[in-house]
Amino acid sequence: MSRSESDVSAMRLSQYGGFYHMLLMTAERYKIDNILVDMSPGIGVFHKTVLMSCTHFLIPCFPDYFSMEALVSLKSVIPEQPAAPVGPLALYEKMLVNWCGWRARKRADAVQTGCTLLLPDSDPVFLGCFISRFQSHTDESGNRKMANNHMFWADRIRIASVEFARSLPFTMRLQYPDDLIRNNFILSFVEENHQLIAIASRESKPVYKLLRQDLETQVLVGNRAALVAIKEKSKLVKKIARIGSDFDMLAGFVLRLTLEIDSATEYSELPEYYYLEDDE
Repeated sequence: MSRSESDVSAMRLSQYGGFYHMLLMTAERYKIDNILVDMSPGIGVFHKTVLMSCTHFLIPCFPDYFSMEALVSLKSVIPEQPAAPVGPLALYEKMLVNWCGWRARKRADAVQTGCTLLLPDSDPVFLGCFISRFQSHTDESGNRKMANNHMFWADRIRIASVEFARSLPFTMRLQYPDDLIRNNFILSFVEENHQLIAIASRESKPVYKLLRQDLETQVLVGNRAALVAIKEKSKLVKKIARIGSDFDMLAGFVLRLTLEIDSATEYSELPEYYYLEDDE
């Protein structure tokens, strides 16, 4: 059965707007105000569709070579006028369809064909990056510092984050606060917490919500279950508090940028994360 040109165009456009339409229907059905989408690393068609269906986005990074290269690669994928591709992935990057250009063409096609483009009216806005999964240590003064090998890559991610922000069109930027600019668009640092993640998964709660009694595990002794306290419990309690503070800083930046909260007084009135007190 033959179809008209407008029907074919409508079908093609709906393929790129179905995800956004699904989000809208889900939010309306369950009375959801904000939806967080956790995307896997990649620059494929699905990633393009998801990102262009969002109003804001932030980029999680690890302090390593691959995260730095990912930020560099995004400069040639998202902006409407990509930089000349360089490096071993140059040929692949050259074949990529530019994301902003793709969105603009789809919008123009929708106007010409009279179809409804199921995407937000505005481009997604870059909020910043955050660095996680790094190791830290206490220096002679008692201050926590990132391990030198992780700091090496964290410094380079700072530079790549600034360059990425500068490469974006104005429609994907904000009037960023001075403290975020001074931080090189790094929203927060969240240190490595593999042991705590395992405990949090067992207790079905975020790491920063863990309690002292959660830092115990059940083991079988004969036919009876016994609770065994995890070693160095006080250090873990301090680490939970630090992670809570890290996430609080991250949430503070996100709220300020998305809700346009300017003063610290307004933000202090919002709900705060739960913090564990140290052992006596």
